[in-house]
Order: sequence, then structure tokens, then C-alpha cells
Amino acid sequence: MKGFMWLAAGTLVISSFTSCVSKKKMTAMKESHAKEMASLNGQLGKCGEDLNMYMKKLSACEQERENMRSASQQKDDQITDLRGQLADAKKTRDQQFEQVGNLTVMSKAANENMRATLAQLEKKINTSNYCSRQK
Repeated sequence: MKGFMWLAAGTLVISSFTSCVSKKKMTAMKESHAKEMASLNGQLGKCGEDLNMYMKKLSACEQERENMRSASQQKDDQITDLRGQLADAKKTRDQQFEQVGNLTVMSKAANENMRATLAQLEKKINTSNYCSRQK
């Protein structure tokens, strides 16, 4: 049994110093791994560049969106101001219409008053002329 143990221990020691993979295969695997890593690093670099490009585009879009919001707010303010001006213009128009309407009514009353006054003056003139002819 002691001999069997020595044999197993020896086999274990010898097998631990030998590899399951040959040196050629190991070198080929390392080269393949190195190529794959280089390819993946290149792709990672490309992704980093793409990320930077997209971040710049995002920043530009956000700036444009902010400019649009500002312009929209200015347009809304302008519309509000114009609506106020329109309401004031309508109010002024209505007031002017009322004043012109009152002037028209006053003109009719004044016209009637003037006609009555002229008629009275005409009677006085006629009476005066008649009296002066009688003398």
C-alpha cells in the first residue's frame, strides 16, 4: 500500500509540472486572445468616440430646445400684449362710436334749435320790416 501511495504521489507531482495544452496551442490561444482584445479595445474606442459625438449632438439639441422655449415664451408674451392692445383698441373704438353717436344726437338737437331760432329771427325781421314800412 505504501508503494501505491508513493506511485500516486509521484504521478501527481509529475502531472502537475506538465500541461494539458501544448506550447504551440497556448501561444496560438494567447495570440488569438490578444487579437480579440485589440479588436474589442478598438470597438470600445469607437464606442467612446460615438458617445462623445452623440453627447455633443444631445447638447446642441438641448440648447436648441431651450432657444425654442425662449422664443415660444416671447411669442406668447407678444400675443398677450397684442390681445391687450386689441382690447384697448376695441374699447377706444366703442367710446369713439358712442361719442360720435352723441354728437350726432346733439347736432340734431342743435339743428332743430337753430331752425327754431332762425324762424323766430325771421319773424322778428319780417315784423320789423313790416313796421318800418308802415311808418
